[in-house]
Amino acid sequence: MHVPMDNPIKLTKKYERNGWPSIKRPDAKSSAGWNLSLLTSLERIRSHALSSQGDIVYIKDGETLSDVFTLSANGGWPSRITTDRPLAAYWDDEIPEWSPDGNWLTFGIHGHVHIVPRDGGLPKKITDFAVAASGARWMPDSIGLIVTVERNDSYYLPITKVPGRAR
Repeated sequence: MHVPMDNPIKLTKKYERNGWPSIKRPDAKSSAGWNLSLLTSLERIRSHALSSQGDIVYIKDGETLSDVFTLSANGGWPSRITTDRPLAAYWDDEIPEWSPDGNWLTFGIHGHVHIVPRDGGLPKKITDFAVAASGARWMPDSIGLIVTVERNDSYYLPITKVPGRAR
């Protein structure tokens, strides 16, 4: 930026805002309670997926949790699906997955696969038969799920189904 010499910018005193050099802006007032540590600790939305019906599922990282939320294609507020999902690094966490018909959602909590209906409800663990499970992938019929399970120091790929639905 070129400043003409006949109209130079004059700074008469040093001004700092929260320890950072700044130009005084009497017109800009920050809200009470806002500070740099608050801005750097904001929650992060990640690992989103779109259903066949246009709904969105995503993971929202906070200070201590990585909970799953859904957002309807019709708009409105997000729905919180989980409430105690532990904080997980994005590279070590699986993206929640919609069933092909968009009526079911699967994700991991505490090393097990859980499902929940699109319309909401409590997540249900479907891998009680294993020490740990992950990597759920839906079958085309939206009833069957292939999961990676650990049992007796071995890994298997069984097909399980959505509880309460006939196969």
